[in-house]
Amino acid sequence: DMQEELGNEVANEIGENGVFVKTDVTSESDVTAALDAAESQLGGSVSVAVNCAGIGIAVKTLSGRGPHALDAFERVLRVNTVGSFNVLRLAA
Repeated sequence: DMQEELGNEVANEIGENGVFVKTDVTSESDVTAALDAAESQLGGSVSVAVNCAGIGIAVKTLSGRGPHALDAFERVLRVNTVGSFNVLRLAA
C-alpha cells in the first residue's frame, strides 16, 4: 500500500507479526524490498502473498470536456494488472 500512516496503524494492531512497507506494486524494487522486510521481520521465507492492490477511477468515457484521459486508464491497468503479476512473480 502507499498509505504509510494507515499501513503502520494496521501493522501495529496486528502486533509483533505485523509488517508494513510502503510499496508501489508496479515497482520491482519496491516489491522485492517488501518481501525482504517480511522475511527479515518474520524470520523465514514468504510462502503466501495476498495482493489486494487495486485502484479505480470514476470518469465517463466521453464527456462534455472530451474523451477520458488515456494516461489515467493506463495507470489503472498498470496497478491492477501489471502490479498483480509483479507481486505474484516475485513472491513465487
